[in-house]
Amino acid sequence: MATKKTYNVDAAFIKAAHKDACSSWKNKIEKKFPEVFKPKETIHSFGVSSSLSTAGSGPLIIGHGLAPSGLAGKCLVVDDGYKMEVKTHNGNQILVFKKKVK
Repeated sequence: MATKKTYNVDAAFIKAAHKDACSSWKNKIEKKFPEVFKPKETIHSFGVSSSLSTAGSGPLIIGHGLAPSGLAGKCLVVDDGYKMEVKTHNGNQILVFKKKVK
């Protein structure tokens, strides 16, 4: 009985093979290595503090129309297209916003 061999390859090798493959092999490669072709999340950069507003132009909105009753102007709302992670750094809570992968 033959022994099954396994090989270790990196994502760059898999993507190069995928790029040069015909469409039927591209499908096989994508099914075998789905994590290589999964879209990556992007971390939102606010740029300047003025980008926080009541309009839906970014991941964090001052809660007015979207706020629960009694909290208009007193809360922040995370836009549906983003997810928020809370981390701790030097005793402070840090909010990181990542664009959701569809």
